[in-house]
Amino acid sequence: MKMLEKSTLERLDKLAYNRPDVVPDEITRTDRAAYRVYFRFMCCLYLMYRNGSLDSENLRKIKEAFMKDFELYGLFQSAAAQGAREFQKLNAALFECRKNGGSCECCHKIAAIRGAAVTADEPDIDAEELK
Repeated sequence: MKMLEKSTLERLDKLAYNRPDVVPDEITRTDRAAYRVYFRFMCCLYLMYRNGSLDSENLRKIKEAFMKDFELYGLFQSAAAQGAREFQKLNAALFECRKNGGSCECCHKIAAIRGAAVTADEPDIDAEELK
């Protein structure tokens, strides 16, 4: 998934307000899960607003706070999807080779990548690198 598209979020925001009972078709795909989370959350917020549980000022504050967290969530989801695609490539390479880590140098290296532990001094994911 690309970084979160502002136009899509604006459209989902309007749909969540006007038609919370209908999930838009374009966000039903697996790779659009972040947009579904956004849509469902906005539906809940607007329902609380309509029922009087939230006033307009609190609605605005919650939406702003949520957007900060949601952008970070979108970033992590993109990073995870990218990693999943890389593992699929590694799986295809292992399958093509039809050997195992004990008898094939290449398979051993791929298996080592899959089982690599994260170290304490490993750098954080840089948002700019994922754009």
